[in-house]
Parts: sequence; structure tokens; C-alpha cells
Amino acid sequence: MAYENFYATTLEVQASASDTTLQVKRIPDTITTGWLVLEGRNATNREIIFFNGIIGNILQNVLRGQQDTSGVAHAAGTSVEMNPTARDFKDLYDAFNTITANTNDWRPLTQVPIVSAQNGQKDTILQFSNIDYSGALQPGTRLRVPRTGTTPTQSLILNGTTQYAQRTATISGYSFTDNITLEALVYFDGFTNSAMCMWSRWDGSNGILFDLTSTGQVRLVGSSAGINDQVVSNQSIPIGRWVHVAASISMAGTTGKVYFDGSEVTSTYTNSAATSFAQVGNIAVGYRGTGGTASHFLKGQINEVRLWNIVRTAQQIKDNYAKQLIGSETNLAGYWKLDTNFNDSTVNVNHLTTVAAAPINNSFGHMFKATEYGIVTQVTYSAPHTLVRVFTGLRNSIPSDTLAASSYSNAHSPQGFPAYRQNWRLELYTFTQPANGATVFTNIGGQHIALPYGQWRVGFDTTIRITTNATPVLGGLYVVLSEDFASKLNALTQGYLYTDKLTEITTQVTRADSVFQSNTAPKFYFLIMLRDGAGVSNVTVRGDVAPSIVYAECEYL
Repeated sequence: MAYENFYATTLEVQASASDTTLQVKRIPDTITTGWLVLEGRNATNREIIFFNGIIGNILQNVLRGQQDTSGVAHAAGTSVEMNPTARDFKDLYDAFNTITANTNDWRPLTQVPIVSAQNGQKDTILQFSNIDYSGALQPGTRLRVPRTGTTPTQSLILNGTTQYAQRTATISGYSFTDNITLEALVYFDGFTNSAMCMWSRWDGSNGILFDLTSTGQVRLVGSSAGINDQVVSNQSIPIGRWVHVAASISMAGTTGKVYFDGSEVTSTYTNSAATSFAQVGNIAVGYRGTGGTASHFLKGQINEVRLWNIVRTAQQIKDNYAKQLIGSETNLAGYWKLDTNFNDSTVNVNHLTTVAAAPINNSFGHMFKATEYGIVTQVTYSAPHTLVRVFTGLRNSIPSDTLAASSYSNAHSPQGFPAYRQNWRLELYTFTQPANGATVFTNIGGQHIALPYGQWRVGFDTTIRITTNATPVLGGLYVVLSEDFASKLNALTQGYLYTDKLTEITTQVTRADSVFQSNTAPKFYFLIMLRDGAGVSNVTVRGDVAPSIVYAECEYL
């Protein structure tokens, strides 16, 4: 822009519509030229001028009626301000457009990496064999890791009212009645008032359901004659981005687990008298069959749907969530890629057909990218290999697969790198209303966040409702991230709200604290407690008002 500091003044004397000198009350000594706005808040008389020179407090060589305004008369006392104008923003736009990304920001690594370990929480260890990269790579270095082969770009997009895919023909290969794992890649902008089904084989009282609750919790249900076992995630699925979800259940073993992006999340298992489910009904993606009638339509995008006739281990899920499969993997009973067609890639060939013209296209892209990016968090050389720990953030995932030659950069935002800060964080969402009725620290819904290796800035943003009995009370509300699930032990960050004789309050509590160095993957639990709160009847996290979010942001960005 043509000036450094904003200032405001007024006209000292009246100005006609054609005056080329204007007398103002004051002008900074450092200003000699620039744009000014007269009567900026008056839609009729607003005028933009450009001046080039000053003598005392008189603007010289004034060009009137600039940038689509007209020269008009102004009275003494008229406001004169250094407001940003459309021209200023156009100049900024043009300036940014002249910047050419420097492809030399990226430097090649001569050795092709292999994946040594998938640790969950988007934490991957790469091995570079027979070379020492400890001098070139360091915490904070940007890494660019291309995949090999063709990367899928499309997904099935469903409208939430009429569209889905199903198989009504004979179903092959489904003799198993317990011990299953279901997976999918999904993208949601929000949740509906009812459950949304990702995959089902269900007739109303028998079968399998893999769905989302109305508050975005992932659920897997096995049922026989209306008697259900189910596992439900305590936290809600993130919205506005691609997420890999997986759930497993063993009804005989009374166990179940849920995973987001390859990492296990806290969940609740409900056991019944049933020890197996019945195999009845159509196969469906995007709806739940209830007595032959479709319901619980899915509104969002989905692909990479996988059904296993075994309980997959946590490591198996970590190792495979970020890549396409072949279809011949052991115990893989159903695999619908949904990137170009509705076919089942397994030997069971239970192909689907589309209903209501449900489309497969690339409107929202795909979780798998031809080139993945990450931030280095640790480099260790142990002859003859270098191990590099990489955090890939919310929108990138390095697959346990064959990789191509990679490159690195120590620039902040090298070409192609997704530098937006919120990409480089871990998030824990809650849209539910877990409550605490006591004046002790309580872990909210079993929620915790595990930190990978590296430096993290951890915080939370939550809405709390405090309801008391009829007698108003004095009290203070603690909201804490702690290494202990029942106390403030080694509290990483905390918010404190003082309530002054209130019978009810709903308020937002936000906190972001200092940087934390994680070396041992600690877990921090989300706790609430009302202090000195005699007469309190309920303390509730109002995830239904606004999502409660706990986050850890990579400090190397």
C-alpha cells in the first residue's frame, strides 16, 4: 500500500468538487503521498482521492473522484481517513500473483524410503537405507513423498434421501456369523437427525449394521432375532475432511473396537445374550434395510468399503488404512472401492447396483493423493540406516506401500506444501452431551488425546452448561487436559470459569497453552469439575450446541 500507518483527521476548510489542494487539520510527517477516503461512511458523498505532496497541512496535487467515485463538495469538519481501498487489495492481489513458486525449494533424496512403522495418530517412521540423512533432515523439515502407480480420485456421493447402492441378488461367501471388521473412507459436512448407514446387511431384527449415530459416533451392530451387541465410539467423527473409519466386534468374546484414521478411539461395548448374528437381508451401502424398506440414508461421500470375516488387529488397521487393497487378502470377504464402479473386488463378487442414479465422481477428490506431505519430527541415524519420523496431519497419509523417490525442504511453505495451520493438528470431536453431577474431576465421555513424538501446542474449545438447584451458588468450573483421568496430575492446559450466584449458565471455555514436547506418546484426558459448587445438580458438555474439540497442533509449522 502507499502508506504505513492508519490515521484519521478532518477537513480544516470547505472544499469544492474541483479543488486540487485540500487543507486538513493534521497529517503525519512521514506521509507524502497516498490514497485517502473522504466521508467514508456516507454512501452519497463518499470520495476517494490521491495526493502527491504536502506543504504544512495542505495536501498537494490532489486527484479527485478516484476508483469509481466522483468529486463532490465537502464541508469543513468532513472526515478524512486512510482506509484500505479496492485499489489497495488489487495491488496486493497483483503482488501475490507475481510471486512464482520456487521449485528449487524441494531437494531430492537419493534413497527411496520404505515404511518402517505406522504408529497411529498420523505418525509414520520411514527408513532410508545405507545413508546418513541426519545432517540434511531435522525436526520441522518438510517432506514430499509420492506414491507409485495410479491413485484413485473418485468416490460415491449420496444425497441422504433417495440414493444408495445395494445387492438384492444371491449373496456369496457369507457363512460367518461372528468376528467381523468393517472399514470405509468417508467425508461428511455434518450429521442428520437420524443415524446414517455406511454398510448393512439387515432385515430389521437380524444382521449387521455399520453406521453413524445422529451425533456422528461410529457404531457396529451384530444382531440375531432382535438381540444386539454393539460397539459405539465415544467421540464423533470429524467433519469437513476425509476420515478412515473402522470397527470390529466379537459377540462371543464380548469385545469391540473403533478406529479413526488407523488409531483406536475410546468406545463403549454393549453386550447381550446373543453370541452371534444372523446373515439375512440385502447388502447395502448408504442405507439400512428395515423389513425390506430403506431407511437411514447416508448424506456424504464414501469409498474403500471393506468387510473382513475376522477381528482385525490394531496394527493391521494402521498398516492398511492409507492404501488400496488388491482384493485377494486373507479373510477379506467384501471390498467395494467405489472409485470407478460398484464392483466387489473379492472372489465373492457381490457386485452392487446403484439406486436413484447415485453417482461416482471426483467432486470431493479422494483421501489417497498422488503426492503426500509431512513434517519431520525426529531423525535418527543408526548405521547404516536413517529413520525419519513424519507427522502427516489431517489431510495426508503415507501408505505402507511402495513409495517413489522423495524430496525435502527447509522452507516454511515450499511449492505444493499444504501450509494452512489447521491441516497440521490432531482433533477429537464430541457432539454429544456427557454429564458430570459431582464436584470431582470426571473424564468427559472417556475422551483422551494421545500425542505422537514431537512438539505440540494443545488446547480445547468446549461449551459447558451448569445447572444448580433453586438456591444460587458460588462456584468455579475447571476444564482440564490431564495425564490422569481423575485429577489434575501434570495438567497440560486448563481453563477456569468463576460463576457468581447463578442458577444456570451456558458458556464457552477455550484454552491453548504452552508447547509440549512429547517423547513417550502420553495420553491427556479431558476433565471437568465444579469447585465449591454446593447445590449443583448437573454439569454438561453441550456438544449439541457446538462441537467440543480437543486438539494438538504441530509446533514445527
